[in-house]
Amino acid sequence: DIEESAIIQARENFDRSPWANRLTATPISLSGFTASTDATFDVIISNPPYFQQSLHSPNEKRTLARHTTHLTPESLLSHCARLLSPDGSIHLILPIAEGDNFLEKIDSYRLFCTRKTVVLPTPASAPKRLLITLKFCYEPMKNETLTIETGERHQYSEDFTLLLQSFYLKL
Repeated sequence: DIEESAIIQARENFDRSPWANRLTATPISLSGFTASTDATFDVIISNPPYFQQSLHSPNEKRTLARHTTHLTPESLLSHCARLLSPDGSIHLILPIAEGDNFLEKIDSYRLFCTRKTVVLPTPASAPKRLLITLKFCYEPMKNETLTIETGERHQYSEDFTLLLQSFYLKL
């Protein structure tokens, strides 16, 4: 990450995890990291910046985290394709429209979408997010839907609870 406070928070979270000895948080841009390593990775997970044409926040850190000013979709794809091992997978979370636009760009990087999960806040809500898995190897795409809440505030669906209970303290 390029934001120092995000690095500090990540290190605190890593220290509390069962994988603390396997996790590191480094203050470096993705392009700087890609240029500094020959390593490849089996799994890349990202909640990338996604706002492209919207008003910037007065909070510079918020703008940095949410806007594609410093990390465009094309740049993210290029770096991830370079860092991904041949059998590896990239996992992304994006808003619906940005996710669909992102998927239109993957062919140029020889990537295939192997899983696309539409995330709904409640059963009656419009979809808000896409969980996307990309790989170099073609597989038929799995289309799924995940509903977060049952309709009652903070009453989480069984699927959401099973997916996140190991990571989310309130479940």
